[in-house]
Amino acid sequence: MRKCDIGYNAVKLNIFLAEDSLTDSSTISNQLNHWAKQKNLHINIDCVNELSYKEVSIACVHDILFLDIEVPVINGLDFAKLVRDHNQHIPIVFFTSHKELAIYGYDVQAMSYIIKPSMQSDIDKCMDRFYQKRLQNKSTKIIIPTTTTEIDCYYPNQIVYIEAVKHYTNLYTLDDCIPYRLPFKKINNLLPKPTFFNCYRSFTINLNYVCGVNNNEIILIHDKKVLLSKNYVYEFKRCLLNLHKGD
Repeated sequence: MRKCDIGYNAVKLNIFLAEDSLTDSSTISNQLNHWAKQKNLHINIDCVNELSYKEVSIACVHDILFLDIEVPVINGLDFAKLVRDHNQHIPIVFFTSHKELAIYGYDVQAMSYIIKPSMQSDIDKCMDRFYQKRLQNKSTKIIIPTTTTEIDCYYPNQIVYIEAVKHYTNLYTLDDCIPYRLPFKKINNLLPKPTFFNCYRSFTINLNYVCGVNNNEIILIHDKKVLLSKNYVYEFKRCLLNLHKGD
């Protein structure tokens, strides 16, 4: 594993980069370093030129992963699936020379994809969005009143979706369902946009957990399916595209 350190005294962001081309690896590292200097941030980049099972646990302790889709021995997509078995939240960004491969990023909830060889502006946009979300997740709390004296607090990335069920609103996290005797609209209004999208009258989803779309259904993490209103299809696709492109 090669270390590409920008020389600051303290490391704030740890980045994992898998790229088999030494030229591209150097270009990407330089651009990440340039971005960090502009933001006055400290970063550390761990670079590898191939992926194997032993790198999975190493990758999972980083803040963000940059993976070339066509890197040996395990390709970037299959490696990302292994990472997702251990860490559902870590942002993953794919590099590829073939635009048609980018769609497979939905399978692992990729944050973004970058098409080679023009990478500079896309890397900057991607890192800007990543860092903004990082700050948001550390500072933004969704506060839901449970009684007149008690509240529940969530960070945005803890919520997968909410669903209206009769007089309740069910809030789904990655491993639990919490029912609230509150109007759907009230909880929906607490969720930050554009991270959350109201895809149907009784569903609002976290766009970061979208795995795919099948006709009038949205497929979320853990193969959970929610309805997509035909009136919201265009807006949903626009928001999802913007999310993955980092606009």
